[in-house]
Amino acid sequence: MSDDMITLTGRDMTIEQVVDVARRGAKVQLSPEAKQRQADNYGLLLEAASEGIAVYWFNRGAGDQRETVMFPAIR
Repeated sequence: MSDDMITLTGRDMTIEQVVDVARRGAKVQLSPEAKQRQADNYGLLLEAASEGIAVYWFNRGAGDQRETVMFPAIR
């Protein structure tokens, strides 16, 4: 197992880094900017769901289940 740490930015991962993680067990962490983007995106999902906007694979099913409500809007 590797002691290497790969910082994920969401923009510049190399094939060598993928191999280090997949085959050599390198650890991963998110950059502060990537953590902020993740938090912002999750906030948008929650906001859409609270306003009753269908978000497939989040508050609605997908494919033939697209009309299936996973959870209703909470206002």
